[in-house]
Amino acid sequence: MKKILFLVLVFLCEPTFADSLLSNLVVEIGPEETLVLERIEGASIKIDGYLDEDAWSHLTAYDEFVVIDPDTLADGVHATRVRIFYDKTGLYFGIDMEQPAETIISRLSGRDKRDLNRDSINVTLDTSGEGRYGYWFGLNLGDSLMDGTLLPEKNFSSEWDGAWRGASQLTSHGWSGEIYIPWGSVAMPSVDEHRRLGLYMSRKVAYVDERYGWPALPQTKPKFISELQSLRVSGVNPKQQFSIYPFTAVTQDRVDDQVRYKTGADFFWRPSSNFQLTATVNPDFGAVESDEVVVNLSATETFFPEKRLFFLEGQGIFVTSPRADTRGSGVGHGGTPTTMVNTRRIGGRPLEPLTGSDITIHERELRQPVDLIGAVKVTGQSGRLRYGLLAAFEDDFKIDARRSGDPFHLATETSDYGIARVLLEDAPGGSYKAIGVMTTATL
Repeated sequence: MKKILFLVLVFLCEPTFADSLLSNLVVEIGPEETLVLERIEGASIKIDGYLDEDAWSHLTAYDEFVVIDPDTLADGVHATRVRIFYDKTGLYFGIDMEQPAETIISRLSGRDKRDLNRDSINVTLDTSGEGRYGYWFGLNLGDSLMDGTLLPEKNFSSEWDGAWRGASQLTSHGWSGEIYIPWGSVAMPSVDEHRRLGLYMSRKVAYVDERYGWPALPQTKPKFISELQSLRVSGVNPKQQFSIYPFTAVTQDRVDDQVRYKTGADFFWRPSSNFQLTATVNPDFGAVESDEVVVNLSATETFFPEKRLFFLEGQGIFVTSPRADTRGSGVGHGGTPTTMVNTRRIGGRPLEPLTGSDITIHERELRQPVDLIGAVKVTGQSGRLRYGLLAAFEDDFKIDARRSGDPFHLATETSDYGIARVLLEDAPGGSYKAIGVMTTATL
């Protein structure tokens, strides 16, 4: 009888013990509180989606998520426990998400496919620490990644692809994810010791089409990047990076029965977190994703997005972003970003030469892109001043034409491009003010 009574008491006490253990792991964050992240060197985290390393078990977890879509701001039905730490190389996120197994939705896709209804976890970082610019990272269940840049107040772009890692796994009570963001993959101002970051995280619960967020920043709220959760890290100064990527390409043209060879190199130099120089010599963009087919019956030219990595890196400095939606009816959305430089014209189609009636040019010749001799780009920040410089040089271009039926090569004009952008920003009292200027030249 005593043994039976003892077993009953143990059974009754077990939930209480589990609840107390959970309360010790999850802590609440006060309003306006800055999270001082823990620094752990040598944690040896394997980004596989499993939170089985010792570092995760010793860290404080945060579950401040509320329902932001629809914007009820009620507590999420399913727990979302987040653990964060950093080391000299980057920032680590471990996310443990509860959810019934039969409700989990996983869909595999290419990168940056944001329009699919599936379970995901997203991280947004204000790396300026003052609401001036940032980056966002998305990990979908099934390991499809999404990323891009952020400008005030909530202008998201998917054109940037960063060198970060993420992985997800199903668990006995839902699913989990790990995200690693190297310091060297994002732009940050130079600081002496303590660095301030802004953090926002959201979780998509696909089976009920809800989104949880931390902090509570629904779409109906006009401010976003200036009201992220404040984080503090110390002693983060990414080391100098220098890389060279040489390549050789061979192209066989079966129409003209020609074989072409090309050799070039890409250069990357980042001596500090607030300065970056990229250059390319004799570049080859043959591996770039093709444009979508667009049937345009209007008199307005179709503008395609930039997909060449050289021109995408650091492109945010060449974009201006209105704070308010003055051109649409969307409530709580920022103004439409204005891309002041259309880099697709660099290395685009050649100019059609002026010719006499005896010269004929096939339409195919005028649709070929012009090769670049090289290009160089510098982006950086000094105090409140951000700047960007871009120069590109097109190679000579010859068109296969016919004069009175006889074939010959016709030289056409190419261009050299120069762009300079300077932006002075300030964020007094949490507000954002900026003034900028841009100048361009085509030779």
